[in-house]
Amino acid sequence: SSLRGRSRGGGGGVSDAESGAAGNLMSNGAFGSFVDVTEGGNVDGKTKAKTMLSRRGWSVNERAHGAARWLFAPIDGVTLGLFRVALGACLWMQGRKWEHVVDTFYSRSLMLPYPMFGWVPPPPQWLGALEQHFLTLLPIVIGIGYCTRAASALLFLCFFHVFIVCESNHNNHYILFAYALAMAPFTRMDASLSLDAVLFHRRHPKSPPRRIPRFNLFLWQVMLGLPYTFGAVAKLNYDWMLHAQPPVEWFKHRAGFPYTIPGYPWMIAWGGFLFDLLIVPLLVHPWTKYRIGFPGALSFNAMNKFMFNIGVFPITMTGSLALFINVKDLRKLISRLRMACNVMCGCRLRHTGEEDFKVDEHGRWVD
Repeated sequence: SSLRGRSRGGGGGVSDAESGAAGNLMSNGAFGSFVDVTEGGNVDGKTKAKTMLSRRGWSVNERAHGAARWLFAPIDGVTLGLFRVALGACLWMQGRKWEHVVDTFYSRSLMLPYPMFGWVPPPPQWLGALEQHFLTLLPIVIGIGYCTRAASALLFLCFFHVFIVCESNHNNHYILFAYALAMAPFTRMDASLSLDAVLFHRRHPKSPPRRIPRFNLFLWQVMLGLPYTFGAVAKLNYDWMLHAQPPVEWFKHRAGFPYTIPGYPWMIAWGGFLFDLLIVPLLVHPWTKYRIGFPGALSFNAMNKFMFNIGVFPITMTGSLALFINVKDLRKLISRLRMACNVMCGCRLRHTGEEDFKVDEHGRWVD
């Protein structure tokens, strides 16, 4: 009412409806900071009322609370659990490739440590042998989801130690694995499709299915999307975009299809740039996710694996597609696989307490 009175007296000609709406917004506390500044009389009533009305519902506090509610909302963790299985398999393959890396530390006369890590010595032989065993054993433990956080932390220490001892043992996806293992203990990757979840349900059979905060899944989506995005940034240079180098050098001595296609290096150069630039939005958008994003990502990573043989990185990025699967679609698939197992085995599988869906006797989804 005080705002309405001042608005009329200010000569601004503000209507009763506008002033009343602004007064209601002020009384609700949405624009308290603005009112404190403008009530001194330096701004006329019409300007105050219109500014308040234009800012209705968009205060900084409301946006922050809305973002916090979205990030901490409980969601089904089945997609993150499926990615954990894929990540464990990729880390196991990487551990197998590193079986003899530690042995080379003792046979070399020159070590090339990373900058700022020259103080880290190579492990003693007994510790090196132990780390080699951990590099192949702990990924299996992570894959089945048993003591996942502790296993991830221990595997990070072993992996990062072996990685930073000598810079000659370098590949870009080793850094991605190090980041992933560093983040894994702080996210609930074991909430679904894990031995930890089964044991939890057996100890607490009446408890509801475990959920994870949405930011757990969001952090992994961001981490696995960054290699694509920065891959596009790295390709924005004179040689790659205008001369298709080094693809021209890579393929000039290769024969047979598809290397004999005219302009094939240019197709790889520009196609790779456009893929890296657009794949994350295509995977996030519901309409393009399965129509363009998944087929494109599968084709791209398959080409990387067979044309360049760059280790387990293409397999890892293929496994990261699990992070972008719709939860209901994945639950439908799991329910149908469970029903198929029931039919083939002639028995009924135990209820794990994770299902938040219903299926009929034919395995069809029931809303």
